[in-house]
Amino acid sequence: MASPDRLILAGGPGERRIALLAGDTVLGFAIDRGDPAVGDILLGRVLAKPPGGGATFVEIGAALPGYLPRPGDWHEGQALPVQVTAEARGGKGAVLTNRITRELPPDTARMKAPARLIAPSRLARLLTDYPGVSELLVDEPSLLPEARKAFPGAQLKRGIWRDSGAADALDLALARIVPLPGGARLIIDESAAATLIDIDASGANRDETNRSAMREIARQLRLRNIAGQIIVDPIAGGDLQELVALLKSALADDPIATDVLGLTRMRMIELVRTRRLPSLSDYFLSAPQPQRSAASLALEALQAVLAEAEAAPHRALALVAAPALIHYLQSRPDLIAETQARLGRPLALDARDGETGFIITDRKS
Repeated sequence: MASPDRLILAGGPGERRIALLAGDTVLGFAIDRGDPAVGDILLGRVLAKPPGGGATFVEIGAALPGYLPRPGDWHEGQALPVQVTAEARGGKGAVLTNRITRELPPDTARMKAPARLIAPSRLARLLTDYPGVSELLVDEPSLLPEARKAFPGAQLKRGIWRDSGAADALDLALARIVPLPGGARLIIDESAAATLIDIDASGANRDETNRSAMREIARQLRLRNIAGQIIVDPIAGGDLQELVALLKSALADDPIATDVLGLTRMRMIELVRTRRLPSLSDYFLSAPQPQRSAASLALEALQAVLAEAEAAPHRALALVAAPALIHYLQSRPDLIAETQARLGRPLALDARDGETGFIITDRKS
């Protein structure tokens, strides 16, 4: 599997979406909503240290406190430099360590916790991780200055998120069903405990479907950033050990360490992929079924408002949305302020019972 040679940046208030491409093929996505990321070094404040040792909760300036899974000689209220080893997901805060891998800024002792000490943007981190990237295309004009700060050669190309296929690839990566040749399909179900991937031939050749599924599974794991325990249920019959070998080969170039453990007693393929970042479903979907989360739709609504305002600069706009979306936006006045500053005028928010998404209308005088 190739490494990315170009990136595409899109987004709006509160969110940056980055697509990683090798040529015209979308390899994966990185989502940045401003939360502490793996590798970030923070000055945290110890919140609680349970009796007898164990995990310690630390305020790090995020919605959820992070936690140190090991005991240490610190006390409640203490300012403590920490580094993120795994990002927040599924209602659990970021995992932290107090074993810092870099030198702290010289003024750390004078800073008030919580504070970010060394926290490059997701875009800057990707450019460091993938030195072969030679092109950065930006879909939104307001993002161009920050893009050029990280990559001076960044170019504005309106509509590139859609035209490159990134928009369609993201939609497909959030779908439960993935088509395979001959009418076969993968059925991907993620849960907090594990991810189950079922291979359904739907009348196609069994052996060919199993083999094509192994290659597509490797692609989907990277595209969706699925991690943790993963169980693959192949179509019964045939040489299952051959499928294990094929899956190992397809995963060989995955930048995230993946261990294919082999067959379970129930003749399923078990593997474990290292978890460092939230999956796409963590960002965009919510339980109890694969549906878009309120936060994801609210951020998308703000992007749609700005796009509508660009098409009709003098139009007074109102955002009509499900109550959950409006509640999320009202809890983030910084995002509303940024949006209204870019509009140059107020944005009316209207919570409407029965609405499941959002619509943009003219603001009533």
